[in-house]
Amino acid sequence: MPAYVCFISSGVLPTATTLKPCSFSTYNNSHHVLKRANSNAHPRTITCSSSVSGHQYGLVLPPAVPQNGQKGDVKPTPIIIRPDELHRSSFPKDFIFGAGTSAIQIEGDGTEGGRGPSTGDFIIDAANGGKGVDSYNKFKEDVRLLKEMGIPYYRFSIAWPRLLPDGTLDKINPDGVNYYNNLLDELERNGITPFVTLFHFDLPEALQKRYNGFMDRRIIQDFSNYCDLCFRLFGNRIKHWMTINEAAAFVILSLTAEQKEDPINQFIVGHHILLAHAAVVKNYREKYQATQGGELGMAIISKWFEPRSLMSPDDQEAADISFDFLVGWFMHPLKYGEYPHHMKKWVRGLPEFSEEEKKSLKDSSDFFGINYYTGAFAQAVRSGQMELTKGVTDLRYLIVEGAERDGVLIGPAANGSDQIYIYPEGLLKLILHVKEYYGNIKMYVTENGCSSYSKITMSIPEAKAAGKLSEIEKELNDAQRLEYIQLHLQSLLLAMNEGANVQGYIVWSLLDNSEFGNYDIRFGLGFVDYHDDYKRYVKKSGKWYAGFLAPRREGSGMRPILMDKATAAIPQS
Repeated sequence: MPAYVCFISSGVLPTATTLKPCSFSTYNNSHHVLKRANSNAHPRTITCSSSVSGHQYGLVLPPAVPQNGQKGDVKPTPIIIRPDELHRSSFPKDFIFGAGTSAIQIEGDGTEGGRGPSTGDFIIDAANGGKGVDSYNKFKEDVRLLKEMGIPYYRFSIAWPRLLPDGTLDKINPDGVNYYNNLLDELERNGITPFVTLFHFDLPEALQKRYNGFMDRRIIQDFSNYCDLCFRLFGNRIKHWMTINEAAAFVILSLTAEQKEDPINQFIVGHHILLAHAAVVKNYREKYQATQGGELGMAIISKWFEPRSLMSPDDQEAADISFDFLVGWFMHPLKYGEYPHHMKKWVRGLPEFSEEEKKSLKDSSDFFGINYYTGAFAQAVRSGQMELTKGVTDLRYLIVEGAERDGVLIGPAANGSDQIYIYPEGLLKLILHVKEYYGNIKMYVTENGCSSYSKITMSIPEAKAAGKLSEIEKELNDAQRLEYIQLHLQSLLLAMNEGANVQGYIVWSLLDNSEFGNYDIRFGLGFVDYHDDYKRYVKKSGKWYAGFLAPRREGSGMRPILMDKATAAIPQS
């Protein structure tokens, strides 16, 4: 789920939809990248710009660094990859490809099957009858769609209140246990591997009422108990786990209006989430990892920040601050056991970890899940008004973030969106930064996708009968989403060519679903007809992804990846 995080008291630059998008024409280790990633790699070129303006895309990979056993003077031929040549075989054989969903967005209303109410029920507009896409009753159709597209991995989440309606072990819901066992059975029958998130925004309402959820340390034990139950019930069939999805986003969503009045509360919630993660990992490693053979990480909401002025050290620092307050907030403690520099510098009253807690957090993630959608510019505010409010720096007096620099957008806007701008170079820079500063830890891109906006008011059969298929056809022929996926896969190849330890890519999302109660915003490879019993249809992007993943046949007529030049346009079929 792409969550558009705006930290409490942070300022955001207004976006201008009339601005021209950037063309990502060259990337030559800019001042910003050199300072942040300390890269000594070859200059690299990304020839790409928006197809909205009719340009073509291509990707030039620089010569690879000689591997162990190769002579230092080996000079591999540069590889040139164009979008219509991207294929599963472009990546290592053990590289993971998948598509993702979350329970709160797809399963159904808040009571079906014995599920307890969740603080996240507003996400599907449950109060007004919203049912996500009714996957509680249609999970076999979801698996059929995965099978049809040849997608080998399925990222989904387990709903805490579906297993434990009151959030504690006092009451285990057998219908919830059966539901997830049946889903796992169906995936296994179809040769699809699960990649599972334990907590994706759906906090049992009972725990929120009992002690304000993650505002209280007592919830750490409840969360650990819930995760232990999942490991006991399903761990023999799940090898890839993530404790929490986009904690920085959940922090904001979890606070009441009154709690948001004091900005320090967001850091208290985040602190307890980190300690909860550490407790779960410790338990899993001690009791289950050796026998079940799984790995455990966290999905971190990510964005790449560019300085608004390339010549301004203040804007450079603003970009670094923005990164630390979004990505580093959770990534840094999971690797090093402490908060990043800028958080410790600018947040007065930031909770502190004990020495024992630091040890439990350090290296407590077997991998980082990277949820990346877009980039932004960061600008320092030079008003001199660096004041403190209730003990916490008001970020409005430090930085403002926005999508525009000197009248130019950082990238083409996703259709109907003022939140997602297509900036694949940001994924490249983000991954290289993690490689440099976080020990080249294993990474999976666990969310990456492009939104579209469609105001569809009737079913496909009704639209056909009325001769009003244009809006539906526009959504089914989602060329921009297809292009977005291609560009980000190209960025992954470039990052991996630089030695980044990226081992998987999961598209968001398998299906259209509810985005914070809005069913007009769509991310799916699969179209959902909300006016005809939630029927599923494969979009153009899904068909491309299926072709990308399909085994390449000998004599198929497809050219090899190694070519002389990049000249291809986005495929139209």
